[in-house]
Amino acid sequence: MFISTLLMFRFLLASLGCLAAGLLVWALTAACRRYLPQVAVQRSIWLLGQVTIVATFLAFLLPQSERLRLLPPIELPETMLSAPAAPEHAAVPAQAGAIVSAGNAPTDYRTWLNRGAEAWLSLYLLGLAYTTGRVLQAHRTLNGLAATGEHLILTGRHQGLDSAAPPPSLTVIEVDAPISPMLFGWFRPRLLLPRHLRIFEPLQQQMIVEHELTHLRRHDLQWMSAGVVLQTLLWFNPFMRLLRDNLAWAQELGCDRDVLRNRPPSQRKAYAAALVAQLRLQPHPATHSANTALAFGVVSARTVAARIGLIREPAAAQLN
Repeated sequence: MFISTLLMFRFLLASLGCLAAGLLVWALTAACRRYLPQVAVQRSIWLLGQVTIVATFLAFLLPQSERLRLLPPIELPETMLSAPAAPEHAAVPAQAGAIVSAGNAPTDYRTWLNRGAEAWLSLYLLGLAYTTGRVLQAHRTLNGLAATGEHLILTGRHQGLDSAAPPPSLTVIEVDAPISPMLFGWFRPRLLLPRHLRIFEPLQQQMIVEHELTHLRRHDLQWMSAGVVLQTLLWFNPFMRLLRDNLAWAQELGCDRDVLRNRPPSQRKAYAAALVAQLRLQPHPATHSANTALAFGVVSARTVAARIGLIREPAAAQLN
């Protein structure tokens, strides 16, 4: 019983410690994004922030001898230990009541801590189950959407694939749904292309598809998967979601940089117009949901402004 209680106390302390670490990491990264934009657009800084918070959580959770003790040991004064017992007829009711009250204080303190630690552990497990369920449900939703589409085996069947060279392991699927082109699949990557993409100019189609393939070449799916797993484990820490969102933001800007490198202004403008047109075609702009966390390519109003700013001023950001 004592070991399980100690573990629950450590878990409570680890949760509070990772929240404090998240606040500190977010303050540093937010200042970096404001004053050092060339550093903020690096993918590594945002994933490193998540790893730092998780490392803090584990550091508090692991055994640390007496340094992590929440409850100080209760030591009785020597005078109390050596004092002879008073005769029964000489007992004073007031003094006995004081001793009982003094003895109950640490007991009540421990009881409340025990209940709080147990309640938090139960709440964490419930939240972990709920968050994991949402991620799995989003994965099933994307799989269901892919199952309704048509596999594009030959590149000549779509203008967006004419200038691209998708790897053999990538499955390209065209779906009749108001979505943006998206790449998803942690272990078996798939590229979903909406049918309305065919109304775009051929050059715009090719650049949009190249953007998604760049995610694949840069191993962004693996980076994103790591961020989603870490965020799921520490679901109660809001800074994990903020860091993961900024990781996705940096990845989008990185792929735009690669796609637009050495392209003339006319093609850059065409690409910006395609982003705006795709945003308008989506009935519900992307929000912070489990679906958008599992797929690349979802155009959101929050990131379009930053991406168009990069298109207009390509030297403003040096991405990794």
